Amino acid sequence: MSTRASRPQDAGPERTRILVHLSQAGDGQAREKLLLQARPALRQEIRKLVCTPDAGVSAEDLEQEAFAAVIASLPGFAYRGQGSFDAWVRRVARHRALDCLEGARAAKRRPPRPVLRITESLP
Repeated sequence: MSTRASRPQDAGPERTRILVHLSQAGDGQAREKLLLQARPALRQEIRKLVCTPDAGVSAEDLEQEAFAAVIASLPGFAYRGQGSFDAWVRRVARHRALDCLEGARAAKRRPPRPVLRITESLP
């Protein structure tokens, strides 16, 4: 008996379609299984973007942000056949990660606020 079918990353297209449908209908267990299935694709996409320590944001933080974006966007996802869910997860993860990275870079570019110095003594 093969264990291949029980591994989340090897889920078949029919299983993915069912999990998407159940997740969109509010089934928490189905959503959990779907996110577990999506994790390798999401993680791979994030790791491609955050390959340097000076990125300003950790890969783990970006993964959390991306998962939150996937969960929030799931009701609008339309299943279009084999591979469509993983491709969509990668796209959502990439866009969310790029937004976060840009925010971190912008924060680095902002000059520090000037420090006010009080030169007069109070009476």
